[in-house]
Amino acid sequence: MKVQIEINASVPNKQPTKLTLQRQDLVHKLYTTISALPVVTDPNRPCTMELGPRYTLIFTEADEKTLIEAEAQRYGCRPVIIQGERQQRDTNPEFWKLLDQVLREAAPPATVQKLALLHNGQTALIDSAQQAQALYDALIKLPPVPEGDPHQPEKQSAYQITFFTAHGTLSGTIDKQYARLEGNEQARGGSYYVNDAFMQQVQDISKSAHYAPGRPDALTVTVSGPEISMRSFIDTQSEDAPIMQQLYTKITRLPQKAASCSTEEEKRQKKLTTTSLHFTQWGLPLLSVEIYEGEHCQQVLPGPGSEVQPDDEFWNLLHKLNR
Repeated sequence: MKVQIEINASVPNKQPTKLTLQRQDLVHKLYTTISALPVVTDPNRPCTMELGPRYTLIFTEADEKTLIEAEAQRYGCRPVIIQGERQQRDTNPEFWKLLDQVLREAAPPATVQKLALLHNGQTALIDSAQQAQALYDALIKLPPVPEGDPHQPEKQSAYQITFFTAHGTLSGTIDKQYARLEGNEQARGGSYYVNDAFMQQVQDISKSAHYAPGRPDALTVTVSGPEISMRSFIDTQSEDAPIMQQLYTKITRLPQKAASCSTEEEKRQKKLTTTSLHFTQWGLPLLSVEIYEGEHCQQVLPGPGSEVQPDDEFWNLLHKLNR
C-alpha cells in the first residue's frame, strides 16, 4: 500500500506539492486512523475563519487500485471528507500530528549547503557542502523508528545539529541510539535508529570541526505577569543585540546556588512575573532560562534542577529587554 499526497496551500498562484509515501507502518497507521474518524454530528457547528492548506490523500494497493480517497482540510473546523461519503469526518490533534509525520517522511531529500553542530557546550559551523550533504544522506538512510516505538529521548543529546538548505534550516539531535530530524514539506526528516557506522561518521566530522564557545545570534523573550504580557525576538541586526550578548555571557558566569525560596504561593496569587529566554546560534539551542520575579522570591533557572545567584547587573540587563 502507498499514499499519494497533494498539498494545496492557501496561497494564490502556488502550484500544488505532490508527495508519495510507501513506508508501510505509517501508511497503514494513517489509513486506519482516517477510517476510524467519527462522523460530524452537527453540520451547523461554528468554525473559525482561519486559512490553511488542504491535503488530498489517495491510498492505493500494489496494483494501483484505489482503496480510499480523502481530503483533509487544515482550516475552519478541520474536517476530513472521504470520497463517496455524504457526511464529513471529525479530526483531533492526534490525526494532525500523524499527518505531519507522514508529510515529513514523504518529502524529498534535501540539498544541503552547510551544517552547524553543538557538542559539549560548544558550537562549530561546517562550511563544506559535501560533508554536510553526506551526513544528511546517511541520516535519512538509517533504519526508521517505527510508529509506536516507546523510545525515550535522552535528557541531553550528544549532538544538536542544524542543516542549512535553500528552503531554510532543518534541526535535529543525535545520541547513542536515535537520530531525529525535523523535516518539512520540502525536505525529509524523521526519527531513526543510529548505528556504529553513522556515529563514526558524525565523530569524524566533529573531530575536524573548529569548535568555539557559543555566541547567540538570536533570542526569543516571553514575559507574562500581572501587568505585562509580551513576546519579542532579537537577532544580530536588532537594536538590542548588544544586550543579548551581554545577558548571555552574564548568565553563563553567574554562580550556582541552592534553592532558597519557593514561588508557588505567588504563582497561585498571580503576583509573579515569569520571563523565558531562549538563546540560539545557527538554529542550535544554546541556553533556555526561566526567571521568576515575585515580591518575596526571585529565581533564575538555567536548566532542570539548576539555579544561579543573580546580581544587580543581571537584573538591569534583563529589565532593559523588558522595557
